[in-house]
Amino acid sequence: MTGHEEVRRWSRKVPQLSAKVNVIVAFSRAEIEVGANHAGDDLRKEVRMSSSTEETSVRLGAVAADRREDRGPGRSERLPRGLSRRPAPLGRRVSLFIRRTHMYIALFVTPWLAMYALSTIVFNHAAQVDRLYQKIYGPRFDQYVMERQLSYTRTFPAGASLRTKAEEILADLNLNGSFGVEKSQDGLVIARRDPFVPRRITFYPSMHRLVIERQTSRLASILTTLHTQVTYTNKLKRIKAWAASVDLTVATMLLLVLSGLWMWWELKVTRFTGSLFLLMGALLFCAFLFLA
Repeated sequence: MTGHEEVRRWSRKVPQLSAKVNVIVAFSRAEIEVGANHAGDDLRKEVRMSSSTEETSVRLGAVAADRREDRGPGRSERLPRGLSRRPAPLGRRVSLFIRRTHMYIALFVTPWLAMYALSTIVFNHAAQVDRLYQKIYGPRFDQYVMERQLSYTRTFPAGASLRTKAEEILADLNLNGSFGVEKSQDGLVIARRDPFVPRRITFYPSMHRLVIERQTSRLASILTTLHTQVTYTNKLKRIKAWAASVDLTVATMLLLVLSGLWMWWELKVTRFTGSLFLLMGALLFCAFLFLA
């Protein structure tokens, strides 16, 4: 084959090769575009996932921080070495302390508050309670029944008070406790205020006799007895301790009021509505004072 013929043969093949090259280039561009589109979609998905993960981690971090602040001493999570926990702001710590104190004090005085609430209902609705007990136990439900009689020869010094005589009589009968005493025409009447076994002791000095009667205790009498047996004049330590517990209950009620006012004022959303209720309560209380 001569050189001229070889040149003519390759000149005929060049257009075919050029067309094949163009097809290959076109396919390559298409693959690159498709790959770029897929890569962009994957990148956008990763960005969305990372952003949502960051938001979730931020929220979980906030919740964990609140929980860490609510934990008591000695229950906090362990930090890596070289890192120290940043203390909560003073205002937040004071708020948490007041809320916890309010809750624990309320739980502590719950028995006393329940007793005073129920006994006040009995005092306020005494007639209705009596009618209810009459229907259940009969008309003589609150009568005293004879327990025993005995001779009593003790003499008291001149000028001895009624309370001194009553204390000595109860000590001789081994019935020490909260009591009330009054003088009758021919003797001395002692009301032994036992919540579960109320007794009435009558002393007749002219006959040197003691008459001891007892009353069947009911729920209403238990509540009213606990409500009224408050005195520091009794020499018994257990009665003084009960009186001290009542003082403690009163003090904790005042603390509940003050801490409740703090928690109300701390929430800005409830200040206006709370102010209305506080004002209405104060006005109603003052109205009852003038109407009493």
